[in-house]
Amino acid sequence: MATRKTQKTSHDEQTIAPRPQGTAQAELAPPSSLNGDLRAILRQKHKAITTYDGYLSKCEQAGGQQRLELISTLKRDDARHVELARVELERLVSAGDY
Repeated sequence: MATRKTQKTSHDEQTIAPRPQGTAQAELAPPSSLNGDLRAILRQKHKAITTYDGYLSKCEQAGGQQRLELISTLKRDDARHVELARVELERLVSAGDY
């Protein structure tokens, strides 16, 4: 079995468990529970993004400009996180590791 390797990504560092040598798929692949975690993150972030819309409406009606800007920023950040997770899931599917 190959040694553990660390794969560096643009946003963090993660350790990936190796597959036994001689397998047909890539040597390194994340365990399926990590795939499930990634799906759970996507669901929660998506739910947060849709929830922000209600908060934004309230802020607009109340004229809360500072809070409107804060919630807009949080929504944009979560949308960016969804995109990062989506790209990673797409990569896993393309590599046959999902």
